[in-house]
Amino acid sequence: MTETKSYPLNAWYAAAWSHEIKHELAARRICDKDVVLYRRSDGGVVALEDACWHRLLPLSLGRLKGDEVVCGYHGLVFNSAGRCSYMPAQKTINPSAAVRAYPTCGPIGMLEAAKRHWQHSGRPIDQLRFETFGNSGRFASEPFKVKIPRLGAEIDVPLNQTMLDALEAVGIEMISDCRRGECGLCALPILATDGIVDHRDVFFSDEEKAANSKLCTCVSRVVGGSITVDTADRVA
Repeated sequence: MTETKSYPLNAWYAAAWSHEIKHELAARRICDKDVVLYRRSDGGVVALEDACWHRLLPLSLGRLKGDEVVCGYHGLVFNSAGRCSYMPAQKTINPSAAVRAYPTCGPIGMLEAAKRHWQHSGRPIDQLRFETFGNSGRFASEPFKVKIPRLGAEIDVPLNQTMLDALEAVGIEMISDCRRGECGLCALPILATDGIVDHRDVFFSDEEKAANSKLCTCVSRVVGGSITVDTADRVA
Protein backbone atom coordinates (compact mmCIF):
# COMPACT_ATOMS: atom_id res chain seq x y z
CA MET A 1 0.00 0.00 0.00
CA THR A 2 1.41 3.36 -1.03
CA GLU A 3 1.70 5.85 1.77
CA THR A 4 0.02 9.16 1.04
CA LYS A 5 2.15 12.11 1.98
CA SER A 6 0.64 15.36 3.16
CA TYR A 7 2.19 18.81 2.99
CA PRO A 8 1.21 22.11 4.60
CA LEU A 9 -0.83 24.14 2.13
CA ASN A 10 -0.96 27.91 1.67
CA ALA A 11 2.79 28.01 2.30
CA TRP A 12 5.91 28.92 0.35
CA TYR A 13 8.28 26.20 -0.91
CA ALA A 14 11.69 26.57 -2.51
CA ALA A 15 11.47 25.67 -6.21
CA ALA A 16 14.87 26.64 -7.63
CA TRP A 17 17.76 29.05 -7.42
CA SER A 18 17.00 32.22 -9.36
CA HIS A 19 19.91 31.66 -11.77
CA GLU A 20 18.46 28.27 -12.72
CA ILE A 21 15.26 29.78 -14.12
CA LYS A 22 15.77 31.14 -17.62
CA HIS A 23 13.60 31.81 -20.66
CA GLU A 24 13.13 28.09 -21.16
CA LEU A 25 10.88 25.41 -19.66
CA ALA A 26 12.14 23.71 -16.51
CA ALA A 27 10.29 20.81 -14.86
CA ARG A 28 10.16 20.52 -11.08
CA ARG A 29 8.31 18.27 -8.63
CA ILE A 30 7.24 20.12 -5.51
CA CYS A 31 5.16 18.49 -2.76
CA ASP A 32 4.35 15.61 -5.12
CA LYS A 33 2.99 18.05 -7.72
CA ASP A 34 4.55 18.46 -11.17
CA VAL A 35 5.29 22.09 -11.96
CA VAL A 36 6.87 23.78 -14.97
CA LEU A 37 8.86 26.96 -14.40
CA TYR A 38 10.16 29.62 -16.77
CA ARG A 39 11.13 33.27 -16.81
CA ARG A 40 9.16 35.79 -18.84
CA SER A 41 10.92 38.36 -21.00
CA ASP A 42 10.27 41.01 -18.31
CA GLY A 43 12.14 38.90 -15.76
CA GLY A 44 9.10 37.60 -13.87
CA VAL A 45 8.99 33.90 -13.00
CA VAL A 46 6.01 31.72 -14.00
CA ALA A 47 5.00 28.44 -12.33
CA LEU A 48 2.29 26.35 -13.99
CA GLU A 49 0.84 22.90 -13.46
CA ASP A 50 2.96 20.65 -15.65
CA ALA A 51 0.08 18.89 -17.41
CA CYS A 52 -1.81 20.12 -20.47
CA TRP A 53 -5.54 20.63 -19.95
CA HIS A 54 -6.37 18.40 -22.94
CA ARG A 55 -4.34 15.18 -22.75
CA LEU A 56 -2.27 15.86 -19.63
CA LEU A 57 1.01 15.78 -21.58
CA PRO A 58 3.67 17.57 -19.51
CA LEU A 59 3.89 21.18 -20.68
CA SER A 60 7.61 21.02 -19.93
CA LEU A 61 7.91 18.81 -23.04
CA GLY A 62 6.53 21.64 -25.18
CA ARG A 63 8.15 24.96 -26.05
CA LEU A 64 7.95 28.66 -25.37
CA LYS A 65 6.46 31.06 -27.88
CA GLY A 66 7.18 34.50 -26.54
CA ASP A 67 6.03 34.35 -22.92
CA GLU A 68 3.46 31.59 -23.52
CA VAL A 69 3.76 27.80 -23.39
CA VAL A 70 2.88 25.70 -26.44
CA CYS A 71 1.86 22.12 -25.64
CA GLY A 72 3.81 19.55 -27.66
CA TYR A 73 0.76 17.37 -28.32
CA HIS A 74 -2.04 19.39 -29.97
CA GLY A 75 -0.42 22.82 -29.86
CA LEU A 76 -2.65 24.42 -27.25
CA VAL A 77 -1.11 27.67 -25.99
CA PHE A 78 -1.25 28.75 -22.34
CA ASN A 79 -0.37 32.21 -21.05
CA SER A 80 1.54 32.94 -17.86
CA ALA A 81 -1.71 32.99 -15.88
CA GLY A 82 -2.47 29.43 -16.99
CA ARG A 83 -5.32 30.37 -19.34
CA CYS A 84 -5.50 28.84 -22.81
CA SER A 85 -5.02 31.63 -25.35
CA TYR A 86 -5.09 29.55 -28.54
CA MET A 87 -6.64 26.27 -29.71
CA PRO A 88 -5.67 24.97 -33.16
CA ALA A 89 -8.60 24.78 -35.60
CA GLN A 90 -10.93 26.37 -33.04
CA LYS A 91 -12.66 29.72 -33.47
CA THR A 92 -13.59 29.87 -29.83
CA ILE A 93 -11.71 28.71 -26.76
CA ASN A 94 -13.33 26.48 -24.18
CA PRO A 95 -13.58 28.68 -21.05
CA SER A 96 -12.53 25.76 -18.86
CA ALA A 97 -9.26 25.32 -20.77
CA ALA A 98 -6.72 26.30 -18.15
CA VAL A 99 -3.98 24.89 -15.98
CA ARG A 100 -3.24 25.91 -12.43
CA ALA A 101 -0.85 28.81 -11.99
CA TYR A 102 1.13 29.06 -8.78
CA PRO A 103 2.29 32.33 -7.20
CA THR A 104 6.04 32.88 -7.30
CA CYS A 105 8.28 35.16 -5.34
CA GLY A 106 12.01 35.58 -4.93
CA PRO A 107 13.87 36.74 -1.80
CA ILE A 108 13.89 40.42 -2.76
CA GLY A 109 10.25 40.36 -3.84
CA MET A 110 9.10 38.87 -0.54
CA LEU A 111 11.03 41.47 1.43
CA GLU A 112 9.68 44.36 -0.65
CA ALA A 113 6.14 43.02 -0.27
CA ALA A 114 6.60 42.90 3.52
CA LYS A 115 7.85 46.49 3.51
CA ARG A 116 4.86 47.66 1.47
CA HIS A 117 2.36 45.95 3.80
CA TRP A 118 4.14 47.44 6.79
CA GLN A 119 3.91 50.95 5.34
CA HIS A 120 0.29 50.54 4.23
CA SER A 121 -0.63 49.56 7.79
CA GLY A 122 0.54 52.98 8.93
CA ARG A 123 3.60 51.77 10.81
CA PRO A 124 6.85 53.78 10.57
CA ILE A 125 9.17 52.09 8.11
CA ASP A 126 12.19 52.78 10.33
CA GLN A 127 10.67 50.49 12.96
CA LEU A 128 10.71 47.48 10.64
CA ARG A 129 13.62 45.21 11.45
CA PHE A 130 14.95 42.84 8.80
CA GLU A 131 18.15 41.16 7.68
CA THR A 132 19.20 40.05 4.23
CA PHE A 133 21.58 37.28 3.22
CA GLY A 134 22.06 38.40 -0.37
CA ASN A 135 19.33 38.27 -3.01
CA SER A 136 19.06 36.99 -6.51
CA GLY A 137 17.26 39.90 -8.18
CA ARG A 138 14.52 39.87 -10.77
CA PHE A 139 16.73 38.78 -13.64
CA ALA A 140 19.31 36.06 -14.08
CA SER A 141 22.82 37.43 -13.55
CA GLU A 142 24.96 38.06 -16.62
CA PRO A 143 28.22 39.88 -17.35
CA PHE A 144 28.04 43.62 -18.03
CA LYS A 145 30.28 46.63 -18.58
CA VAL A 146 30.69 49.70 -16.35
CA LYS A 147 31.81 52.97 -17.94
CA ILE A 148 33.28 55.86 -15.92
CA PRO A 149 33.88 58.84 -18.28
CA ARG A 150 35.63 60.97 -15.63
CA LEU A 151 38.31 58.32 -15.30
CA GLY A 152 38.24 57.23 -18.93
CA ALA A 153 37.65 53.70 -17.67
CA GLU A 154 35.59 50.74 -18.83
CA ILE A 155 35.38 47.81 -16.42
CA ASP A 156 33.99 44.38 -17.21
CA VAL A 157 31.91 42.82 -14.44
CA PRO A 158 31.88 39.03 -14.87
CA LEU A 159 29.02 36.75 -13.93
CA ASN A 160 30.52 35.66 -10.62
CA GLN A 161 31.68 39.08 -9.37
CA THR A 162 29.87 42.10 -7.97
CA MET A 163 30.21 45.55 -9.47
CA LEU A 164 31.76 46.73 -6.21
CA ASP A 165 34.41 44.00 -6.29
CA ALA A 166 35.16 44.71 -9.97
CA LEU A 167 35.69 48.43 -9.28
CA GLU A 168 37.95 47.72 -6.30
CA ALA A 169 39.91 45.16 -8.33
CA VAL A 170 41.05 47.88 -10.77
CA GLY A 171 42.09 50.24 -8.00
CA ILE A 172 39.01 52.42 -7.54
CA GLU A 173 38.63 53.15 -3.83
CA MET A 174 35.06 52.51 -2.79
CA ILE A 175 33.13 53.20 0.39
CA SER A 176 31.19 50.18 1.65
CA ASP A 177 30.11 48.38 4.77
CA CYS A 178 27.38 45.71 4.69
CA ARG A 179 28.01 44.48 1.12
CA ARG A 180 24.45 43.13 1.19
CA GLY A 181 22.49 46.09 -0.21
CA GLU A 182 21.37 47.37 3.18
CA CYS A 183 23.44 50.43 4.11
CA GLY A 184 23.71 52.31 0.79
CA LEU A 185 27.31 53.43 1.35
CA CYS A 186 28.52 51.92 -1.92
CA ALA A 187 25.83 53.60 -4.05
CA LEU A 188 26.95 55.48 -7.16
CA PRO A 189 25.03 57.92 -9.37
CA ILE A 190 23.84 56.54 -12.70
CA LEU A 191 24.62 58.77 -15.68
CA ALA A 192 23.22 56.49 -18.40
CA THR A 193 22.44 52.88 -19.19
CA ASP A 194 21.56 50.99 -22.35
CA GLY A 195 20.39 47.96 -20.38
CA ILE A 196 18.05 47.22 -17.47
CA VAL A 197 19.23 48.01 -13.96
CA ASP A 198 18.36 45.10 -11.69
CA HIS A 199 18.14 46.80 -8.30
CA ARG A 200 18.83 44.08 -5.74
CA ASP A 201 19.18 46.24 -2.65
CA VAL A 202 16.78 46.92 0.21
CA PHE A 203 18.18 50.40 0.84
CA PHE A 204 16.38 52.41 -1.86
CA SER A 205 12.60 52.76 -1.94
CA ASP A 206 10.51 51.54 -4.88
CA GLU A 207 10.24 55.14 -6.08
CA GLU A 208 14.01 55.66 -5.92
CA LYS A 209 14.63 52.42 -7.81
CA ALA A 210 12.13 53.45 -10.49
CA ALA A 211 13.94 56.80 -10.86
CA ASN A 212 17.14 54.89 -11.72
CA SER A 213 19.37 57.68 -10.44
CA LYS A 214 21.62 55.54 -8.22
CA LEU A 215 22.45 51.89 -7.62
CA CYS A 216 24.07 49.92 -4.83
CA THR A 217 27.19 48.50 -6.41
CA CYS A 218 27.54 45.65 -3.89
CA VAL A 219 24.46 43.77 -5.13
CA SER A 220 22.78 45.44 -8.10
CA ARG A 221 23.58 44.48 -11.69
CA VAL A 222 22.74 45.38 -15.28
CA VAL A 223 21.00 43.11 -17.77
CA GLY A 224 21.25 43.39 -21.55
CA GLY A 225 23.72 46.25 -21.79
CA SER A 226 26.15 48.51 -19.98
CA ILE A 227 25.95 51.26 -17.39
CA THR A 228 27.70 54.63 -17.09
CA VAL A 229 28.33 55.91 -13.56
CA ASP A 230 30.23 58.66 -11.77
CA THR A 231 32.74 58.21 -8.97
CA ALA A 232 33.41 61.85 -8.13
CA ASP A 233 33.93 61.14 -4.43
CA ARG A 234 36.15 58.11 -5.08
CA VAL A 235 39.84 58.01 -5.90
CA ALA A 236 41.31 55.95 -8.74
